[in-house]
Amino acid sequence: MTASVVLSPLVFLGLLALSHLDGEFTCRLGTPEECANCSFVPGYKLAGMGYDIVTLRQKRASVFDVNSYLANSCTVCVNPLMGGQLQKLPLHMKDWRAESDCKRKTLSSYYYSVSSLVDDIAFSVENDWKAGLKLENIDLQLAGSKSKVHGFASSHSNADKSSFSFQQLTCSVYSFSVPAKPPLSLDFQRRIASLPQDYTSNSEAYKDIIDTYGTHYVSDGGLGGMMKRVTAIRTCLATLNKVFVSDVETCLGMGLELDVPVGLPIDLGGDFLGGQCSKVATNSDSATGYSMGFLSHHTEVNGGKTLNGVASMRKANVDSFLKWMKSVNELPEMVSFSLQPLHQLVDDNQTSADLQTAISQYVISKGIKRKKTEHQTCRGSPNLSADCCPLLAGRGSLTVFVDRGLSLRGDGMAKPEGYVKLWCSGQYRQTRWITTYDPLWHTHFDFGYVNTHSSLELQVWDKHSGEREDDHQGGCSVNLEQGSHGHSCGLSHGSFVFSYTLTCDKHLTGDKCDQYYPSPN
Repeated sequence: MTASVVLSPLVFLGLLALSHLDGEFTCRLGTPEECANCSFVPGYKLAGMGYDIVTLRQKRASVFDVNSYLANSCTVCVNPLMGGQLQKLPLHMKDWRAESDCKRKTLSSYYYSVSSLVDDIAFSVENDWKAGLKLENIDLQLAGSKSKVHGFASSHSNADKSSFSFQQLTCSVYSFSVPAKPPLSLDFQRRIASLPQDYTSNSEAYKDIIDTYGTHYVSDGGLGGMMKRVTAIRTCLATLNKVFVSDVETCLGMGLELDVPVGLPIDLGGDFLGGQCSKVATNSDSATGYSMGFLSHHTEVNGGKTLNGVASMRKANVDSFLKWMKSVNELPEMVSFSLQPLHQLVDDNQTSADLQTAISQYVISKGIKRKKTEHQTCRGSPNLSADCCPLLAGRGSLTVFVDRGLSLRGDGMAKPEGYVKLWCSGQYRQTRWITTYDPLWHTHFDFGYVNTHSSLELQVWDKHSGEREDDHQGGCSVNLEQGSHGHSCGLSHGSFVFSYTLTCDKHLTGDKCDQYYPSPN
């Protein structure tokens, strides 16, 4: 149902004068016939809907009366994006403008923590949304703490060491502002009037207001279309594939600049960044064969008709993208805005103060403690990058314990002077020699970083004095496997006992440490 408001002659003349101040101003006062017959401007209801700063989403309930216009006239505007149609403004909108074409803006960045990612996305609010609320000295993640982006990023960060890339394309086609005293919807007025005089933190009526209308209203904004994609990067799996966070951000950002944000064609990535974009596009782990790949995507599209192919990273659908951009002229969504807290719309001082308290407490109650992401540094390990990710699969740390010999043979009647030689991954170690048939070497050797596909070779020797060569008594070779393993090795006469422990480098597992192991640390 469309409502109307009677316009006094004095106000009418004032508006008429204003409509001629700017030669480019496409709006004017309409005749009664024009006001009755023309439609409202696209997206007019969006300007009246509440907004929840916790979820970073608009509510679908109207705070303002979005269907009212002046009875004996109205403000009508020529919309160049809709074929020059004449459309009217509701009373809760002013300063309406249509761009001559899509005013396009792209953003691309990368992050090493969930908090920094969500903080940046919350900057779509163009003013200080905390102003007017009781949120001083609150060290919590507030804006976006229950947003879809936060949920997506947190789930990946909790499961594996993750970084994030964020791309956003905004196509702004209309702008507007809200008057200082906008007409409120009847439902909002009734709910405010029914609020109890004595506020408590458990008051269901105040909770119901926030659940229905959110925490804020839009004071001015831009309408159009927006596509945003958050990419969770398994940091260490990407490193194993020689793909870095900055590569992912650059390649996906390049897709935005080339008008193909819904798909990155592989042929574009073939030579770019030394073929890195091809790896990003295929998202296949060639280092360890991990089935899930090193990238996961969360994409949101607001405004316009359905954007086909939005989930594809291998096939660009340029036609679909261009059709979507054109469709936002008719079906826009909110893409940029300033916010004011809801309580500022309430005239009664006590009720306004109580609603202010309720909103502040709601925002704090949904806040999340920021994780102190200490930037790890790993130095001195040849297979770990600066941020502690393995550079190659099939690598680990090896320690060997040479325990004892049993019934070794000497030279003639002399007791043997037995010792052990060890080789692994190009490294050599040796025990001391002990004069006895049953030597207790009890010696630990730390080989450090080794190739797990190498074998561990051990040989027992009997030392001779003078120029005579030492006698080789035998030995054995073992293929390395992750974990601790004990061995008894038979010799030409007697035997010896040893054990070894192979510890895979971070984010590696399997017998040969050649499989990827997801871990948040």
